[in-house]
Amino acid sequence: MRRFVLLLIWLSALAGGRAPAAGFLHALWQTSEGLPHNSVTMTLQDRHGYLWVATQSGLARFDGVKFEVFTIGDGLPGNRILSLMESRDGRLWVGTERGVAYRDKGHWQLPGGDWPNESIWCMAEAADGAIWLGTEDGCHRYDGREARPFPTAAVDQDVRALLPVGDDGGIWLLYRAELFRWGDGVAVRDEAFTALAAGRELWHLARAPDGTIWACGRNLLARHDPHDGAWRDVSDDVPHRDGLHIRLLAAGNGDLWLATRNRGLALLRNGGWRAYDAAQGLAHDDVRDIHMDREANLWISTNGGGLSQLAAQRIEVFGLNEGLGRQVTSGLAMDASGTLLAATDGGGVLKFDGGAFTPALPDGLLPEGYVWSLLSARDGSLFVGTFRHGLLRWKDGEATWIRTGDGLTSNWIPSLMEARDGAIWIGTQNGGVHRWHDGRLERLSGSSGSGDSITALLESRNGDVWAATAGYGLMRWQNHRMTRYGERDGLPGGLVAALHEDQAGKLWVGTGGRGLFRFDGESFSGWTAADGFASDTIQQIQTDALGNLWLGTDRGLQRVAIAELPAAGESRTPVRGTTFSRPDGLPTPQFTGGHGNLCLRDTAGRLWFSNAAGAVRVDPAAVAVAAGPAPTIIEEVTSRGTGVWHFERHAPPDEATPLVLAPGTRSLQINFTATQLRAPGKLRFRHRLHGVDDDWQDAGNNRTASYASLAPGRYRFELIAANHEGAWNDTAASLEFLVSPFFWQTGGFRILALAASIGLLAMVVRWWSLRRVRLKIESLRQESRIDKERSRIARDLHDDLGACLTEVNFLGTLAAAAADPPMQARLDGIVERARRMAKSLDEIVWTVNPSNDTLESTVSYLASRTRESLDAAGIRSRFEITKEIPAIRLDSERRHHLLLAVNEAVNNIMKHSGAATASLRVATTGDSLELWIQDDGLGFDPASVPGGRNGLQNIRRRMEIGGGHCTIESTPGAGTRVRLSLPFSPSHPRTPGQTHGNPL
Repeated sequence: MRRFVLLLIWLSALAGGRAPAAGFLHALWQTSEGLPHNSVTMTLQDRHGYLWVATQSGLARFDGVKFEVFTIGDGLPGNRILSLMESRDGRLWVGTERGVAYRDKGHWQLPGGDWPNESIWCMAEAADGAIWLGTEDGCHRYDGREARPFPTAAVDQDVRALLPVGDDGGIWLLYRAELFRWGDGVAVRDEAFTALAAGRELWHLARAPDGTIWACGRNLLARHDPHDGAWRDVSDDVPHRDGLHIRLLAAGNGDLWLATRNRGLALLRNGGWRAYDAAQGLAHDDVRDIHMDREANLWISTNGGGLSQLAAQRIEVFGLNEGLGRQVTSGLAMDASGTLLAATDGGGVLKFDGGAFTPALPDGLLPEGYVWSLLSARDGSLFVGTFRHGLLRWKDGEATWIRTGDGLTSNWIPSLMEARDGAIWIGTQNGGVHRWHDGRLERLSGSSGSGDSITALLESRNGDVWAATAGYGLMRWQNHRMTRYGERDGLPGGLVAALHEDQAGKLWVGTGGRGLFRFDGESFSGWTAADGFASDTIQQIQTDALGNLWLGTDRGLQRVAIAELPAAGESRTPVRGTTFSRPDGLPTPQFTGGHGNLCLRDTAGRLWFSNAAGAVRVDPAAVAVAAGPAPTIIEEVTSRGTGVWHFERHAPPDEATPLVLAPGTRSLQINFTATQLRAPGKLRFRHRLHGVDDDWQDAGNNRTASYASLAPGRYRFELIAANHEGAWNDTAASLEFLVSPFFWQTGGFRILALAASIGLLAMVVRWWSLRRVRLKIESLRQESRIDKERSRIARDLHDDLGACLTEVNFLGTLAAAAADPPMQARLDGIVERARRMAKSLDEIVWTVNPSNDTLESTVSYLASRTRESLDAAGIRSRFEITKEIPAIRLDSERRHHLLLAVNEAVNNIMKHSGAATASLRVATTGDSLELWIQDDGLGFDPASVPGGRNGLQNIRRRMEIGGGHCTIESTPGAGTRVRLSLPFSPSHPRTPGQTHGNPL
């Protein structure tokens, strides 16, 4: 795990030489946080923004969160790192106790040629591109081809510092006891400096932005004036001037930092020296190097104390060390002279004078010292609202108390306000609002009651007075009338904690847990943490002259540009406010709330806030310049633990030349970072992978993105970051890559496979079609043979058996005519049987004959047989047959069953109905043949038909076997109707006995 410990030490202003570092924050990294060794030699920030840290046990690259360590095992010549330098071509040069190496394309390289294999104390690149190395035995100069020793006339060849000068490749060479300047191929000793530094050990050279050159050593600090070229010893005012001064840093803001051996740091600022050592929070007094990064953070290398960071503290906090008494600040006020007054929770009232707080009221005047509100009136009075002891007025050394006995409804006074007419408005706990003017106290109508605890009071520029309550919304006095605002007006219920009016006359309302609200004169608009605010609990509100809102919350101090908050009805985007918390110097992010008079803007435009750890002061102008965007770096791409791309070793992939990944690469891990080194724990990342993510994915401070089951295709990974002030990058870092497909996943293979599949399908379809055609032909042939056979059978039956039956009938008739009566009766029976057999034979022949396999033939035959049967029985018949009979084929079996069902229905009419008239109606629907056989006979009750009667069951069974169904309707005395329905298309025969419609 990455372990990042940020130690915030507020550097208080102390007397004497121990007061220099006020205004700095201190962070510390040691081996417990991943540093290779607690003895740090020096640091260097490279062009990517990484901080390189040289230690006694290897070199580390630091992005603010993690250390990546390099040692002999990675290609360095030695583990004891003594010097660092980045050349103009982007190479990082590392000097060790065993020679030099440089980093090129992510690998450590040992330069060829005659390079010194000894301790490299210092390195520098001259204007002509030559690399200079300083060792204990002299100088070496590398001109791009070879390294050559560079001898001088120095008494002691121990080189301590190299400083390029001029545009011609010149360089200053600082030896242990002498200073040389090399130019035009000649090294010249600086006699003036040598005389000035005689007998003192020399250590370092540094150039200030104005061209001044500084040199330091034991008991020495010398300055070289660029105008007159003279060296001057300025050691007298340096703290601990008798120490060993080993490193210099000339900052761009005019500061000069001096590192000492065992005496900490010394700072020259505005002509005065200050010391910063372990007593002010430095990790160790043995300082070996000072480096300033691009964000103006100071990096302090110590011998045994690890790596420290000093960052400018933009927020000032005044607490116990400044005499504030109890740290919880409960109220602030500014008197007519511009003096700041602070109320505390138990420490009374104090005034700010000369950087410290002193008591503002006599001892014992305030019982218990608990103050809830503070007001400095224009007449010179100081009003002090106390916790449970009423209101104190202090003027001209006299104290006047106003309590419940004087007309107040409560002695708890959480808020005070002076109106333009000089009246003092008093907010009480559970007692509403009172108004004190000209020595008279009145309770305002409509404001009293057990629910009215007044947390804040404000008079707007139009003369309206607003009162915030603890649970009952807002009250507004306008033209002597009080109006309440609550949930029905868009202001949520709960605690209203803070009120403020901005320069445009808008009222800002802070709530306890419901966010920030704005009243524009007509309606309320609200914002919460979901809109980008630090918290939903807004305890204090102030504005600066730059158009910003400053909000004291329970999660820090937040600055938000008013212009970012749209008017009512306008579209919203998340705010880009800056939140200041512990990493910015706040001892606690908890700001005081629950009562009024907690923040103000002083005459200098600085903002003061009440905090649980003291009084907080912010100069908006000092923090107006936002930090630059966080430099984002996509560091590495790995797949299943194997690196496939690294930003140092490979060219950056782009749209034209994407990173090509091997087939089968389905899971990826992308590691990234941002090299903003101030408060790195506050950095936030968002990323998206085009082709996978629809929108940005919020990664928080996590610096890894993982993807699984990536399909072959092209992707683009994009990364943005928000710096420690919450501002997001405008331009995303991107990485183009292509997941290669296997050959069977390529478009060409798919086209071939599709073509082959289509061809195979076509062959199968053709084979299947030919097979079906063959089967159809064979079926037709078989049907033709069957039809021929049926025709033959029909002819034979008609010609042979029919003729025989006709002959039997004829002979029987003749014999009966000549026979005696008994024999005649027998012969008549034979004739009748022969006639019935002829009729049945006719039906069989009709059924078998394939020429009758049509719907039209079927209907015609059924009608003729029905007429014949009814006529024979003496029953009048009526037929209704549709003219539109479709040309549909019916097989012989279905025709046979239909004929038998019709015969059975007609026989029932003839035998049982006693009808005089019967009818047959034939119609066709879209998919079936419908027949209705109806008589006007006796009818019957279907429920009373005996189970043994088979006629009706036979009709149903015949229709079911043929795929149709039968419905019988009958009423005693009203005749009977039989409905037969036969589908045109044959269906699977039904199980005999399964019926449709009426179950009878």
